[in-house]
Amino acid sequence: MCLSSCHREWMSMYKILLCLLSLLLTLSAGAEVTAVRGEAPGFEGRLVAVVGVQDEFSGKRVFLGQSEIDDSGFFEVKFEITNTQRIYVHIQRMEAPLFVQPGKSYRVVFPKREQADFLRFDNTEVSLQLIEFPSDDINLVIRKFNADYAVFLRDHFYDFAIDEYRGAPEYLQYKRNKIDNIDLYPHQVASDSLSQNLEKGFSKWVVSFEDSVLSSVQPSSDFEFASAYKMYACAELHLLSGMGQDVFYKRYFESETIHQLNPAFANCFRLFVRNCLVGQPSEIQSAIVKAIHVDRDLNSLSESISASYSLSSKRMKWLASIVSLKDVYHKRIFDVTSIELLLAKVATGDVLIDSIASASLYQMERCSEGWQMQDFVFSNENQERWKLVDAEGTPIYFLFFATWSPSSLIEVQVLNRWQEKFKGRVHMIAVCMDDDYKNYRRFLEDNLKLPLTVLFGNAEPFIHEKFNIKSIPHSTLLNAQGKILIDHCPQPSDHLFEATMMRFVETERTQSPRTWKGR
Repeated sequence: MCLSSCHREWMSMYKILLCLLSLLLTLSAGAEVTAVRGEAPGFEGRLVAVVGVQDEFSGKRVFLGQSEIDDSGFFEVKFEITNTQRIYVHIQRMEAPLFVQPGKSYRVVFPKREQADFLRFDNTEVSLQLIEFPSDDINLVIRKFNADYAVFLRDHFYDFAIDEYRGAPEYLQYKRNKIDNIDLYPHQVASDSLSQNLEKGFSKWVVSFEDSVLSSVQPSSDFEFASAYKMYACAELHLLSGMGQDVFYKRYFESETIHQLNPAFANCFRLFVRNCLVGQPSEIQSAIVKAIHVDRDLNSLSESISASYSLSSKRMKWLASIVSLKDVYHKRIFDVTSIELLLAKVATGDVLIDSIASASLYQMERCSEGWQMQDFVFSNENQERWKLVDAEGTPIYFLFFATWSPSSLIEVQVLNRWQEKFKGRVHMIAVCMDDDYKNYRRFLEDNLKLPLTVLFGNAEPFIHEKFNIKSIPHSTLLNAQGKILIDHCPQPSDHLFEATMMRFVETERTQSPRTWKGR
């Protein structure tokens, strides 16, 4: 009782303090210049880029700035932001998270390339070395909290597992059977410590951990952001410990405040509304399906899920619907075209909600069929820039290869034989994805008689994201308008390659570009 009482008092004081700080620390509408500078040993001559996210729910990335790393390994990137947020310092498929505040400068050291797996085409996340950061810097505060959080989970995983076991249907049935089946001839048995104490232990430890976090008021350069981060990270533990939906919603989301740039808030909210579109009672599930497939309306969907979830606020219902639609989109549980049309129609009048819906739709459609490819820059053997806009009007087949991949080198040779057949109808381009430009040049020198157009791809920092490249070799087919026709096209050696290309050529000749109706 003492712990619970103390916990409630701290929660009340915390909310009041956060509201006051929100009023006092409201940022002006104007953006301020923020700088990230430091050393990146081993990456001399490379580009370093800084990206943020539009919001942590959609994950839509926003390019903030870039610069070249000089011969001494030094770099400096300046950009403008209006709010505290998490950014990523990105160098050649390695990226490191950093929390930044408007108007501040940060000095860091980027880890050496040995810490990344360069044969992977997702972004290998690494940790920055922070140089001369003040003790109240938000990065140090959050790093310490995350370390304590990890220790808590490690130390109390057993308590969590035991509580999960006791809540399982099999165990509950076992307890009921023990009560129903009375032994007429009882005999002394060894005591079962597990069955003697049925009260959950993990939730006690969660309350104790949260109280210790809230009671130690650690100075922070952005107290509001750090406090919200800690509170919602602890809230996830309460969900895991079995806190009821009604209690949880009133405690953490009833205020309708959406911290769209705080990753802990976004993660907590996702966990709270997880599976709200599936596995519902038949009447509610039917209403959800109708709202998505027939009505294609956000308001109808939000009202449908509110019947089973404790969401009294229209704003939180909207957010729950958008977050859940993004979660189920790639699982193909619902018709993807219906989800796209629903999100495309969102116009609630709430600027933030409409922005999250638009960004989520962008993320869903990115690199899919019909997607308008963003402009990008490659380089050729003369280190001249090659841009997509310069090739408009011609369908292009891109084959991404690397000199360290024997299978992709074979595909280059096969593609070279195909290009004569499709000359004038489809432009065949091989793109070298080696990290070192010297390897690209060496490949050209070893293949002087190769008439195929071969470009260097890593001149563009985010090309693997723009083309959704997960492995090598990878092929993408664009139509004459620069839209993706096939995001994972058959390889040149594939028996379907010729038929696919012939069908595409015939379609381009007889029809206009396809819309969503033709999918």
